[in-house]
Amino acid sequence: MTAKVPLKETALNAARITRIGREVHAVCPEFDADAFVTSVTADLPRLELSARIARTSQGLRDHLPVTGPDALDILLARCRRRPRPPG
Repeated sequence: MTAKVPLKETALNAARITRIGREVHAVCPEFDADAFVTSVTADLPRLELSARIARTSQGLRDHLPVTGPDALDILLARCRRRPRPPG
C-alpha cells in the first residue's frame, strides 16, 4: 500500500515554486526569481495549501516589476511558453 502525499506537497512545493520563478524570469528578465523563491518558500513546510497559494500570489505581486494588465501579460506569456503534454 502506498502512502498518500498531501496535495499541498505536490501542488505547491519548493520545486514547483522554483520552476514558477524560473519560468517567469524567462519571459521577464527583470523578475528576481531568487528573491521570489526565497520569500515564497520561507517556512513553506508548515503552510497549508491555501496559505501556500496566498504566499505565491503575494510573492508574484512583490517581485514582478509591473502591475495590473502588464503583470497579467507576463504570467500569461509564462503559460504560453510551457510545453503542452501530448494528446
